[in-house]
Amino acid sequence: DKKGLDKHALGGKTLANRDATYGRFFSEFLCNPPAGYKLMREENPYENGSLVVAAKESLIRPALFTDIEALIFVANHEREKSLIQFMYDSGVRRAEVKDISQESILQLSRESRKSIIMDDNTIQIPSDYVSIEIKGNKGRGREAKYRYTV
Repeated sequence: DKKGLDKHALGGKTLANRDATYGRFFSEFLCNPPAGYKLMREENPYENGSLVVAAKESLIRPALFTDIEALIFVANHEREKSLIQFMYDSGVRRAEVKDISQESILQLSRESRKSIIMDDNTIQIPSDYVSIEIKGNKGRGREAKYRYTV
């Protein structure tokens, strides 16, 4: 809270990021000032590296095919089954689904039917994969970061 009475635990990555910030401040300013600045501190606590133990990586475990199969099996409607299959096949995140427009899906359909005309014949060139632009949610701050997936 604002009075400092309630303390919340900080995540490992937050601690590592703060430690890196302090480390650069000590190493590149206080203990090794740029030209024109006076030395503020001789002892550098970051001389031997970070003070915080490396943050534990929280690796994302991919869903097993049997898990996806079970989800599709219990889905009540075809649209739910299609959505689960689409998310699994394309790697679209749950939070990104809401930003995929119908026009994007129609564009996928058009892209997969590209054809080339040679002489008097029209030859359709089928494509197993088509890319779609996704308005991602992994940008800096709360900004969108666009990416492509197939």
